[in-house]
Amino acid sequence: MSGDPGTPTAPNPYYYGYNFYHVQTDFEYADFNSDLGDGWKFDDKAYTTRYWNKQNYQNGATVNLTASKPSGVDKLNGYRHAGDTAVLSRETKWGVFRAGGWYDWVYTDRYQTPSNILTWVDTPLGNFHEHFITQTFQPFAEFEWKPTPKWVITAGIKDANYAMTLNQYQDNGKTVGCLGGKAGTDPITKAPICIGGGAFATHSIDYNNWLPTITARYRVERSWSVYAQFAEGSIIPPSGVFDVPGGNVLVPPKPTVAKTYQAGSVLKFNRWTLDVDAYYVHFQNGYDSYVDFDSGEPIFVATGPTNTKGVEAESNIAITHGLSLYLNGSIGSAKYQTGASYPNGGLWVADTPSNIETLGLFWQQKNWDLGILDKRVGRMYNDNGRSHSAPSRFLILWTKPSRLIPSA
Repeated sequence: MSGDPGTPTAPNPYYYGYNFYHVQTDFEYADFNSDLGDGWKFDDKAYTTRYWNKQNYQNGATVNLTASKPSGVDKLNGYRHAGDTAVLSRETKWGVFRAGGWYDWVYTDRYQTPSNILTWVDTPLGNFHEHFITQTFQPFAEFEWKPTPKWVITAGIKDANYAMTLNQYQDNGKTVGCLGGKAGTDPITKAPICIGGGAFATHSIDYNNWLPTITARYRVERSWSVYAQFAEGSIIPPSGVFDVPGGNVLVPPKPTVAKTYQAGSVLKFNRWTLDVDAYYVHFQNGYDSYVDFDSGEPIFVATGPTNTKGVEAESNIAITHGLSLYLNGSIGSAKYQTGASYPNGGLWVADTPSNIETLGLFWQQKNWDLGILDKRVGRMYNDNGRSHSAPSRFLILWTKPSRLIPSA
């Protein structure tokens, strides 16, 4: 159809009426804090937030209205978070003790189903449908020690615990398939259906890591300080690792654990600042993805450990009359660890730039701010390192009234 979808001509795939979405969001929180006396303080924040993105759209430049494989897509990506953070602290002449935790509950629902763009009738089975609940609990304790006026040493530990329960529903074979049943076709619409099998496959898994951290900072002069820090972190695998044919996951995945080392120096004067640091990050294991050509869905695979290292610097210079210059640059590498058991050893991690440079000019006068940024992203390597992308740069320019945003 060239315009109105009610005309008898062939549907126009670019007609706006076939593409619409409704995004609902909300965020609420309540905060309670109290001075308990004798240096003790307590702070608690309870919150909830929701993101519900419902879309219907024509997929591609060719309209298909057949019931077996329509070209429209009925899609949902939504979640609801509810949680709480609590911190109990006590300040003494030796330093500050803190202990507390974070709890987060989240419900997620996602699906994508072929649909007729004129009637929005879905096929019996979608490309995928999953919903899962993730519960996060992270208790922690740390002590900020001040042995002398110039020294601050902070050490702590956190337990990162994630409990996930996932349901993958029967689909048309693009993700998990019929889950023990037999693939067939509807005798009338010819659309894919499942005969028998389970309505969904359930996976439950717990991830847990103890993560230490320690930071030391020394003030050399009034405007000059140096620091060094070590920390461990973890990222749990994406839910997509359970999106496999039949829903069968033989070996549960493990979180990606990273060990980070960093040392640097900070100079701050009235009209200029300079921050310089060097870093090294070791990822014990990770996950990468590629797009399956048959299903069009991402496939997640485990990769070997990687090492990321480099140096970076940043400076702000106040020139005159609200005009300031911003400089930022970094150079480094991110490569897979070498070794006999690592077939990709020594290769660059995909899409990690070897250098980044940023130059910016900012002007502030009364109620107006003006900023110009020129950012260059250096060479990035893709796939197995035999190909790479050229350096890129982009420019950001904006003006805005600052009357409604008070200065810091």
